[in-house]
Amino acid sequence: MKKIFPLIAAFSAATAMSATDFAGGDGSAANPYQITTAEQLQAMKDAPGSHYLMMNDIDLDGVKWTPIGSNDSPFTGTFNGGGYTIWNFTEDSGANGFGLFARCNDTGVIENFVVANADLVLGNWVGIVCSTNGNWERQGGTIRNVEVRDSYINGATSVAAIAGCCDGFVENCVVINTTVECDGVSVGGIAGTCTGGKQGHFYDCVFSGNVTGSSIVGGICGEENLAAEATVPLIKNCVVYGKITGTGAGANVGGICAQDTWWDANTNPHWYDNNCVFADIRGGIIGGINGNGQMGKTTNCYVTGELTVTSSFDEGLPWNGGISATCYNPTLADVYFGGKMVNQSGSTAAKIGAVLGRQWDTTTIRNAFFNDECGAPAIGETVVGMTMVNVTPLLPEQMTDMSNFTFSEPSRWQNVAGETMPFFANQTAPLKITEATTVSLNGTCSPDLERVVITGSISETLYNEVEIADGKWSVDFDNDDVIEGETLTVFGFDKNKMPSMVTSAKVVKGSQLGLITSVATDASAIRVHGNKVVFGCDAEYAVTGLSGMTVMKGVASEVTLDGLAAGCYIVTATVNGTATSVKAVVK
Repeated sequence: MKKIFPLIAAFSAATAMSATDFAGGDGSAANPYQITTAEQLQAMKDAPGSHYLMMNDIDLDGVKWTPIGSNDSPFTGTFNGGGYTIWNFTEDSGANGFGLFARCNDTGVIENFVVANADLVLGNWVGIVCSTNGNWERQGGTIRNVEVRDSYINGATSVAAIAGCCDGFVENCVVINTTVECDGVSVGGIAGTCTGGKQGHFYDCVFSGNVTGSSIVGGICGEENLAAEATVPLIKNCVVYGKITGTGAGANVGGICAQDTWWDANTNPHWYDNNCVFADIRGGIIGGINGNGQMGKTTNCYVTGELTVTSSFDEGLPWNGGISATCYNPTLADVYFGGKMVNQSGSTAAKIGAVLGRQWDTTTIRNAFFNDECGAPAIGETVVGMTMVNVTPLLPEQMTDMSNFTFSEPSRWQNVAGETMPFFANQTAPLKITEATTVSLNGTCSPDLERVVITGSISETLYNEVEIADGKWSVDFDNDDVIEGETLTVFGFDKNKMPSMVTSAKVVKGSQLGLITSVATDASAIRVHGNKVVFGCDAEYAVTGLSGMTVMKGVASEVTLDGLAAGCYIVTATVNGTATSVKAVVK
């Protein structure tokens, strides 16, 4: 069940405002206008070159929104959301060029806020945060530290959760439990289309949800058209979870980017580095990192999801790969595919490779590894003249041994020996699940863990409070939050690190422990937490049925009551020689 949040500061109509109508400030960089109401938020459209600071959560339920900035007067100021949330941003008009911001250029900065429960049905060049953050005409601005969660956007072409069109900087943007749908082409989790070859990049971004379109569908960016030689990575430190799906005939789909094209004869018009994909990908021409039309470099990337070549297969372009569908003259280096390739196209013409679908004679592949049981050879269709160095199949059990991977920069990689495939040195270690029941989920983690995202196969994202302390994490479930038999998937964020690989577990029936009453004068040493009894410190304990039979006893700081028969029990803890007891019931 999703957590219900308070709705704050609603209003029904926006009118032009003067500086005195804001909560404070004068609109300068040193003293930005202070925004406390939806009316003040909307008034930003009247002065798109000024500076703004949001002071509290704002609800847009019922507001007929006019996007901030335009082609003639783009947003070039700064908007700092202060870490607060904009709730219930809705629109169903099918409008073009729509988002919270319509156009952001050059010096424009949009940062530090959350958009939750957005619901948009729009047209072309649309994004929840921004329609157009720069394009082939003008350099875009910067969108950073923005989160979109529990939202939906549908559009015609160039559609995404952050920016429909983007030729600017997008940094540290996170999209959780969000669906992005495109009736046409060029759709992405973060940006739909990146065009123009001006200055821009996608760094430290995360998408978790569903992206669906007819074709040119990407987990981070649908399409990028660059005119400049890449000297630094265009997409770096990005992670994709969920499902990325192309529905059209021969749909071009990529876990990071579906299609990159070029305007001149540059050798490397793009560079993707240090990215990973855990999503399941479906389409007619698919790649775990890149779809069709790759030009440039892909380095230090990995994919672990399931890639399915669907019946929407185009006989003219039959190539699919675990890392890239096709490569025209790029370099693939220090990559691996640990997932599975599935052919549902119904065509024997499909060319499917665990690393690459089809390469040209100028392609170089170096230090590429793949799951030998994935259902495909290394290369789907080979061409004389390509360069292959250290392209190695590994059995699943071999992929948990780092000594089997010879990367150019070993310091950039790590793993949990015997348990996980390699992941990045700047990435959170996978969470371990030690218990998954209908009443609680818990496990172990690194001491630096800051956040856990939990997704159920039935209940979608769960927002129950997660307790994190001393290398452990735990969450309690209320009735019907999760059900027996569903699969829970978790990933976590350490401070200043990329989020982790996914970890999954199937839910089993758990005992719900409920506190009845204290039978001692001081029961502070004992508390009930989900299906556990937690003591204030290490203590000798005993759990006794009302019949007087001791069920369990020992020395511990917490006792798990899973498996006990329904009924009443007395839990006794002896702390420093003093016994303290509570009564509890197992339902």
